[in-house]
Amino acid sequence: MKKLTWPYLLLLLCCACSGGAPQAATPVYPSATPQPAYAPGPTNPEATHPSTTPAALIHTLPGLTGKLILIAGGDNGSALTEIDLATGKSKVLFQAPPQSWLSAESISPDGKLILLAYSPPPPGGKTTYGLTDLYMLPSDGSAQPSLCLERADPQESYFDPTWSPDGKMIYYAHFFYTDIQAGTYTYQVERIGADKVPEIVVKNASWPQLSPDGKKMAFLSFDPSTRNNELYLAGADGQNPSPILAQGMFPVVDAHMFSPDGRTITFSTVNSPSGAKLFWWEKLLGIEIASAHDLPSDWYRVAVDGGQAQRLTNLNDTGMYGHYSPDGKHIAFISSTGLTIMDANGGSLAQVSSAAWLGTVDWIP
Repeated sequence: MKKLTWPYLLLLLCCACSGGAPQAATPVYPSATPQPAYAPGPTNPEATHPSTTPAALIHTLPGLTGKLILIAGGDNGSALTEIDLATGKSKVLFQAPPQSWLSAESISPDGKLILLAYSPPPPGGKTTYGLTDLYMLPSDGSAQPSLCLERADPQESYFDPTWSPDGKMIYYAHFFYTDIQAGTYTYQVERIGADKVPEIVVKNASWPQLSPDGKKMAFLSFDPSTRNNELYLAGADGQNPSPILAQGMFPVVDAHMFSPDGRTITFSTVNSPSGAKLFWWEKLLGIEIASAHDLPSDWYRVAVDGGQAQRLTNLNDTGMYGHYSPDGKHIAFISSTGLTIMDANGGSLAQVSSAAWLGTVDWIP
């Protein structure tokens, strides 16, 4: 992602092309200023871009079970999709209409509900800016999404939702302006229970992920002054936060996930600060590098207790987001090149689909 120092100027440029009037600034992920080069851990020699031949299609991958829940992009709206890994068959659970925005999904621990970061089409054919509320959907797709948590301010956003392992709490990131005229903003991690009353868990933070035992939370810190991010670990209540990686070890981090045994965290990061280049018009608008999502990145792994991070892949891909298989032996991830499955150590990569996939992915039994 990239951040805007002048968010409304870019919106005006976008609206000049679309013919619509600006309504809200698009939320952006926490940013990071590129740091000096780091010493990466060992690279798996097998961890290169996977084959795209028919032999790499999902029905030819032996031993895989369960289902993937993910979002397919499309000109007529995104589609929440279920893929059966044993058969390779897929079905649409929810077809989002045109002019809507479906950015993330997270399935409940009991497998009955899917939490969505979703913005329905605005009335009157107005422009959609990706500012989402939280919705709930039956996991079998038998009903339309129902509103779970609505924004109080139309220019804020709830995104990156996830469940606590016991299913009693929903965690999410909250984007809002601290001074909309000055274009200053921040994020905070919040959670809700059955009463749906938001509770602030960590200020200046986003992208919450809970450990399998529900005792720890990994998140990205956000410095409003520098817009840098760091990968942190805290209690599930946000107490006693501490960085997992040495400060400045990586230029930017995102897409982190706990292994099913809770011992390690796999994350995406930019491979080299030299890849963080801007066009002249981006510099003119004050755009700065903001996250690993739009820069050449790879998967890395670090122990929850900290230490040297190990590089798992050699992809130089973008738009990465992944999820472990229930048994912890594989990782399914989406990226700009499609949907890929690899073993948990970064080897034996196989491309399931070269289609455009968006947002997040879940691997369920």
